[in-house]
Amino acid sequence: QLKKEDGFRAISFHFDILPNSRYNYYMKTWKIVALFIGVTLAVAAVGYVYYVKFYKGQDQNALIFKTINDEVRVIVEYARTPDQWSQGLAGREKLEYRTGMLFIFPQETRLAFWMKGVKFPLDIVFINKDKRIVDLVTMQPCLVESCPTYTSRVPAQYVVEVPSGFAQRSGFGITDLVILPEGTFQ
Repeated sequence: QLKKEDGFRAISFHFDILPNSRYNYYMKTWKIVALFIGVTLAVAAVGYVYYVKFYKGQDQNALIFKTINDEVRVIVEYARTPDQWSQGLAGREKLEYRTGMLFIFPQETRLAFWMKGVKFPLDIVFINKDKRIVDLVTMQPCLVESCPTYTSRVPAQYVVEVPSGFAQRSGFGITDLVILPEGTFQ
């Protein structure tokens, strides 16, 4: 049992000195502040989980085109084997924005590509062993037996296929540096 003369006050005594309307006002304010903090923490937690699950996980497949003013990320699929090179993007209906296919070859050589079975136009980016863009061509769909080939003007070791017009819209071009994804060398 606490006594008033000991310098302690019971909580009920402390709040009893506030008028009822002022007490209600303070309680409502604290409830609103607590709700705001709770919602903010929940949104932050969901955002962090989304970042880790979707964005961070894609970094290992993110190829970066470094322009003078910017870095342009593209999430890529890999084509490492002759079967994968031959299949490429044939048979697909479309290629999503900021996605592409990275073709990895064992050494530099003049590379030739065709669009047999590809239903949409593509930009093809030829990259040398020093990770510099050495050629860039827009390829048109080909749904007939005899399709034209698109050959790099100079030797290249890597090729990236992205949606048509992406290179121009993103501002990267010949001589720009490319940072290959971590998964390229696995």
